[in-house]
Amino acid sequence: MLKFLKIICLFAIAAPSLTANENTAESRLYLADVQQLYCRGEADSVVMKLSQFESLYPESPYLIFVQQRLATFYIADKKYQKAISILHKGLSLPIKLPGFGHHDTCGLFTPTESRLVHAELQLDLAKIYADLGAFPTAKHYLRAADSAIIENNIHCGNGMYQAFTMTSKQFSEVLIQSGDTMAAIHRLVLYAFLGETPSAETVDFLKTLLLLKYTVDEIKSEVSAGLDSMQIIESENEASILTMRFFGQEIQKSGRQTLEYYRDYYHKSPLVQALNSTQ
Repeated sequence: MLKFLKIICLFAIAAPSLTANENTAESRLYLADVQQLYCRGEADSVVMKLSQFESLYPESPYLIFVQQRLATFYIADKKYQKAISILHKGLSLPIKLPGFGHHDTCGLFTPTESRLVHAELQLDLAKIYADLGAFPTAKHYLRAADSAIIENNIHCGNGMYQAFTMTSKQFSEVLIQSGDTMAAIHRLVLYAFLGETPSAETVDFLKTLLLLKYTVDEIKSEVSAGLDSMQIIESENEASILTMRFFGQEIQKSGRQTLEYYRDYYHKSPLVQALNSTQ
């Protein structure tokens, strides 16, 4: 599951009733007990407890997160049909919390924002179908994940770009399984340069993919050419646009600063520094 986005955007959640608050408290205590089982390495008991959660707490705001986590256990055990059923149930659930920040010392749950969870469920489905070799279906769920990000971040442009950046590694892994390495590279490049600085893990993954298609010197040359390709397109009626092209992927974003500012910014960025590294 994905970590919290740095930029917080408004997300409409109905105020819980007193009964809902009681249900939330009880179900949270239940999950705390499950966490202890997980910390002791009792995986079978964890799966059993998580599978019982829906019948015990069908109205719990944590249910969607429990369904998602339970599916990962089934995916790991290659029990794909069970995972698919649970993930579809999760997609049908309403979002009742702005986020899930369950205190978890052993890593049973990872903090995540509710406005990302539907996209994560779609990405899990895409991964399953890619593992099964059903690549058209896998790509269908990739498109659905993108749609979920747009729908749940429609009023927060920065949050949308960050969500795309944070999901790009998972997205690209499915594209690689389907045999489309260049599409995976373009996806990673697009949102690495559009959003805020991607994680070190994502940058390392991008560098690994690039080395399948380019030599180290060719990567440096492509990065240099990308920096040189930067232009500011100005308009009297609309905001200026910064355009650039890296590794065959055209990128456009708002260009509120000078061209010199952007070239210096990207040249010094951790992303470009990592791509230019010989390691």
